[in-house]
Amino acid sequence: GFPQFEDGFGTCRMFLDQAELGFQTLAVDKLATGALNLVTAPLPSKVIEQFALRLAEGTGADVKVVVVPNDFFGRGITIAGLITGEDLIRSLKEARPAGIVLVPDIALKDERVFLDELTIADVRQETGCDVRACPSSARAFLCEFLPALY
Repeated sequence: GFPQFEDGFGTCRMFLDQAELGFQTLAVDKLATGALNLVTAPLPSKVIEQFALRLAEGTGADVKVVVVPNDFFGRGITIAGLITGEDLIRSLKEARPAGIVLVPDIALKDERVFLDELTIADVRQETGCDVRACPSSARAFLCEFLPALY
């Protein structure tokens, strides 16, 4: 059980457990080129940074993490499920990431609409970034999404 699942701590533990299983079965050969930017919020950022390092080692991709502070709901909100399009746009304009920007699906309704009613398409248009939704499950990301991406 994860008694603190609702506040993000259980979610982080589950992500780490899923990542371990996913990395054991990672079926992506080394990538010659490619930059991936993993979007997250402050609370899970250290977990996602560790994941990014291991992903870079396993694939050869240039993997970075874009931490999105929450100004829409307030800086005390630090979970990825409440990232808004407005906050993502601001963060991407500051970070100016190269390559693909991956937003966890828990931040979206119907895999395209943020809580502030902006869409993935709106964020692409405002930033010029290749923004895409990705699974928030580490195992689904590694075993299904990543191989299909390349």
